[in-house]
Amino acid sequence: MKISDIAIESSVGDKILYWTDSETYIRNHRTSKTHSQKINQLLDDPDTGLILDPSISGVVYTVLLGDLRLWVGNFPYAYGYVWDFFGRSNRHMPDRATVFRLRQVVEAAKASQA
Repeated sequence: MKISDIAIESSVGDKILYWTDSETYIRNHRTSKTHSQKINQLLDDPDTGLILDPSISGVVYTVLLGDLRLWVGNFPYAYGYVWDFFGRSNRHMPDRATVFRLRQVVEAAKASQA
């Protein structure tokens, strides 16, 4: 599926949550400006592919966005860092705005496949 194929709806509730919910400030890893820029570049490109990677139980913990495999298992604490199956990761996370943007895309993709 391509980013251009995903219908993304931004709700007022998401924007309020972004600014007011103190839980969105708690992060498991440090923020990387470079990582945020890379994810945003991929999200801006309508030809970028997005592949949901469900686990055996059917729950999506990782997605493949372009050439990045990203952890999306627990929002917002560790959402969006680079992940591989061997547990190696730089553990750098995107900034909060990018996390919310990525989540909108991932949730819309999940909804379109349901």
